[in-house]
Amino acid sequence: MNRRELLQRGAVLALPAWTRTVGAADPAVTALAHALDGDVVRPGTTRYTGARQLWDSRFDALHPRAIAYCANAADVQRTIRWGRTYGIRVVPRSGGHSYAGYSSGNGVVVADVSRLDHIASSGGTARVGAGTKLIDVYSALWHVGRTIPGGSCPSVGVAGLALGGGIGYSSRLLGTTADALRRVQIATADGNDAVISGGLLPGMLVVSAGVHVLSPGQKVTIYQDKLSASTAAQEATLIVAAAK
Repeated sequence: MNRRELLQRGAVLALPAWTRTVGAADPAVTALAHALDGDVVRPGTTRYTGARQLWDSRFDALHPRAIAYCANAADVQRTIRWGRTYGIRVVPRSGGHSYAGYSSGNGVVVADVSRLDHIASSGGTARVGAGTKLIDVYSALWHVGRTIPGGSCPSVGVAGLALGGGIGYSSRLLGTTADALRRVQIATADGNDAVISGGLLPGMLVVSAGVHVLSPGQKVTIYQDKLSASTAAQEATLIVAAAK
């Protein structure tokens, strides 16, 4: 055995047990894969490297136990309940832009909501899925003469944007995305469905941004507020404005 082989074997032994039982050999992840409508990407598979990476390369060294691509709201709830059953931490990921890397971690399971990317607008209301990219929200709402107060990065996920603030070029006129939030449907830390609105929203934002016990969950509905025609728009519920 040469020096390189010795170091490689030593590095493998230093890893947690789950990293040495990749693919179908991890029974907890196998149970999760069987429970979801979406698919689960595991270490040792061809998709894993791309699936685990966030927008910021600072976090390229993080190795989650698996990435669960939630196909619907029920999948988000199932993933959270699975985490509680197996004692494994679950972290939500929308666009993967968390500056602190909260949407990944070593040994965690990532609940990726990027497939919840539906956008539907009717009159003054727009319903936007939690995994929708900001550029797609802007584009869809522009076609109906609406927009939201939001950021400037096109690939940011709308859930993180809404729950984390959302400062952009229109903020002086329209405020932040969080200011415009009026209703959010989420998956709670116990895996149940909840709709937060009215006076409960400020507390939810504090908990979501500061403690991370809530998942962005299912959807982030946007209600049109009758603002001036010169202003701008966001399934969360936001005030939207008419766009020139």
